[in-house]
Parts: sequence; C-alpha cells; structure tokens
Amino acid sequence: MVTKIPLLLTGLAVFVAPAGYGFIGWYRSLSARRLIEGLAISRCRSVAQGYVALAGRQMAVPGHPLIAPMTGRSCTWWCHTVEKRDNWQWVVIARRTSRTPLLLDDGTGQMMIDPAGAKVHAVKRDRWQGTDYRIDCPPEMDMPGGQYRHTETRMTEGEPLYVAGLHTNRSAQSLPSAVEVDTAAILAEWKNNQASLLTRFDANGDGVIDMNEWNRARDAAQIQAAANAVQPTVTPETGIISCPPGHRPFILSSQPTEELVRQLKLSGYGKLALFIGFSLAALWLAGKMLSLQLH
Repeated sequence: MVTKIPLLLTGLAVFVAPAGYGFIGWYRSLSARRLIEGLAISRCRSVAQGYVALAGRQMAVPGHPLIAPMTGRSCTWWCHTVEKRDNWQWVVIARRTSRTPLLLDDGTGQMMIDPAGAKVHAVKRDRWQGTDYRIDCPPEMDMPGGQYRHTETRMTEGEPLYVAGLHTNRSAQSLPSAVEVDTAAILAEWKNNQASLLTRFDANGDGVIDMNEWNRARDAAQIQAAANAVQPTVTPETGIISCPPGHRPFILSSQPTEELVRQLKLSGYGKLALFIGFSLAALWLAGKMLSLQLH
C-alpha cells in the first residue's frame, strides 16, 4: 500500500496542474467579459484620460503601411507563431508580433493605438505546416503532416476595431519606432535573394535560415533601416491607447463586441469544465490516498 502513495501523489500533481490552468483561464475570461459588458464605449472627440473603451474602424498610420512577414499581405497588426508537434499536441516554440502603431477612427476623431502587450482577437488567419524549423517558410511551402506548424494572424485596414486600454497624451517619442516598417521591407527584399541571404546569415551552413539566424538578419535590417526611420505623427488632437499598468486587460479586437463577448463566454465555459473535471479527479485521488493511509 505504501508503494502506491508516491504513484497517487504523481497522479494528483498531474490533475492539479490542468485544474489550476482551467480555473485561471475561466477567471480571466469572466473578468474580460464583465469588463467589456460593463465599460461604456467613449468617443475619440471627448474621451477622458484613464482606462477607457473605444470602437470604430482601424487604419494604418498614413505613410507607414505594414506588411505581414509570411504572407506579404497588407495589415495593421500581425502575429507569427511557430509550433512543434509533440505527440498529440502542438507546442509553441517561437512567437513574434508587430509593434507598429495603428489608428482607430470612430467618426468623431482618431486615436493612436500602441499594440505592445495587447491581447489581440484577430479574425484573419493563415496556417500551414513544414518539415523543418524555418522562419522563412511561406504558406506556399505548405507540407501537410509536417513537424512544424506556422500560424499568421492579422488585422487589416477597414475592419472594425474594439479597444480597451489606457488613454494618455504621451508624445510620439514614447511610441515604438517606425523603423519596423522599413525593416520589414528590407527583409522582404533580402528574402527574394536566397543565395545572398544564406551567404550572409547561414552561420551553421545547413542551407536554411533558422530562427536564431533570422533574428540576426532582422537585427542587421533594423540597423540599416534606422537612419531613415520616421516616427508616426501624433497631433494634439490624437491621443494614445496603450497597455495599462497592473492587472487591467489591454484588449484589441477586430470582431464586433457581441461576438467577442460570445467567444469569451464559450472559452470561459470550456476552461470551467476543465477545472471541474480535473478537480473532481484530484479529489478522488486524494480520497484514495487518505483511505490507504488509514488502512
């Protein structure tokens, strides 16, 4: 009986971890949903400083178009995720997101959005697989059944935009540098000349550009672009929404608020079911351990 207790303890730990994950996920979904439902939508023309919600149409900062790195499509925000197959699940091994500001226009004025640190709910998504870990693996190289999976999500100009975050009137100098826009253009040009790209950055000589080598290429492109970078213009009438301090969420969504609330509700129910299921299993194992100790 004594030998069974360590095994039961291991099983208990296995059940407690996902139960905790489910509870935290449920709580966050519930908090975000209540916040969205309870936070009145302000207008750009009359919005006060502090934690606010705005809704309108999104657009790129004039003169600073943003291009998604993998698909080459025009957008206002992008995220590229690389996952590796691990038996029956996919494990995230790399993620990069754009930090270029975008604009929200609600008809009464415009608001600059600094997306750094935001939880983004984007509608547009492309997903494909590859057989090796390549940061320059476009959708055209899709190989179903591959060990690695790439996902690119985007928000695009003209889509609806809901934002909940901190409104301030900080200066343009505090925004992320627009050098990222020029960097993306330089990297796209380099990718069109694979021979030159490999000569410069294929450090291990395996004929492909891995994540570390791509990061070095990106650093070089940033240095080249920095001299010509121009900050987005922030006029006195244009405020800035950014990530709030503390535990208040920073939300960007290209979905209507009703759809966002519905998805948060479904996600919360799923996480709650996960918490309840694994909690019951953990309680059952704890009861078994107590029974063994008493006997």
